[in-house]
Amino acid sequence: MLRPDDETDQKPGVGTRWSGWLRRLVAVLLVIALLVAAITYRLFISPSTDAPESADAAVVFAGGRGERLDAALALVDAGVVDTIVANESTTRWDPGADALFELCDTGTDQFELICISVVPAETKAEGAAFAQIAAERGWEELIAVTGDFHLHRASSWLDRCFDGTVFRVSAPTAKTRRLIVREWGALVINTFLDRSCDRDIEVRVTSQ
Repeated sequence: MLRPDDETDQKPGVGTRWSGWLRRLVAVLLVIALLVAAITYRLFISPSTDAPESADAAVVFAGGRGERLDAALALVDAGVVDTIVANESTTRWDPGADALFELCDTGTDQFELICISVVPAETKAEGAAFAQIAAERGWEELIAVTGDFHLHRASSWLDRCFDGTVFRVSAPTAKTRRLIVREWGALVINTFLDRSCDRDIEVRVTSQ
């Protein structure tokens, strides 16, 4: 038969209960952190890409330091596309992206180059602009070319706005914590709050 002191010793104390809750909370937070890290890696660090044999055009989203244009030019060299549509709206503000700036100004006889300026300067508007040009030309297949951290969101908008097939090709880009956080925020907004492709945009063809 247990003595009163023994019964007291058998009951878990407040500290023990809190310790159990704390361990469970830490475990849950660890699972969430691992899940976020895995999604971040999959969407922004090393996104899935395609290797199309051909397409009507490669569409280059604005930004970067020239690596996006390089990726599009590689598609031309490989015979995958013979048309590049490039948005130079914000690229002209980016030091290091002079190659696209100069190419749009001088033109080329190696492939068809369509340089455009999109207002407002945002990924959603770019997707709508590229889709608009594709519809006007009767294109059925496009290759979205942009930085790897930006590929998921950019190709998603293009896929929403364009009725045809969208392939994805990424350009390796230096990434910062601030850049990844910004992409996470934009992804949440575009996924849950702003999914419509309807938007008043201004598309100006700067060279062709």
